[in-house]
Amino acid sequence: MRWIRKKIDVENQHPVTEGISLALSSPAIWIGFVVTAISFITLYRSRSKPMNREQKFILGIGISHIGDALDSTYWLIPWSLHFMNDPNAEWWFASGALPNIFFRQICDIVGATLHLVALLVAFGPWQKKFVIWSTVASFVIGVVYVIVLYMLRLP
Repeated sequence: MRWIRKKIDVENQHPVTEGISLALSSPAIWIGFVVTAISFITLYRSRSKPMNREQKFILGIGISHIGDALDSTYWLIPWSLHFMNDPNAEWWFASGALPNIFFRQICDIVGATLHLVALLVAFGPWQKKFVIWSTVASFVIGVVYVIVLYMLRLP
């Protein structure tokens, strides 16, 4: 690991990598909104009740990409402020967990769930049960992880 630190001058590379990341944010946000718009337009044009597998899959794509675009839009603000050495960046970083919940995590979970609902039709009952129970287990693991972190918190 030491050779990596010696080879990569992190202090001098950081502004470069931040600049690249900020430059890539614009197309990432734009493409996320475009994919969302196209997904919802496609969904609207092919509407049927109840939703078929393809529509659920498309809806999952739209929800996932709108979440990604909104999350990237939020994080563009603190990283831009940080890039300019603005002291207000710290507040945006500290407040970032709340938008992460809605924009990234909930949208990812809902989008992926819609994908699974659409895709699991082709699988047998034990695969469906495995996906359901492993997903429930991942929630339990997440709660246990937070409890452990809370117990390990420094005063």
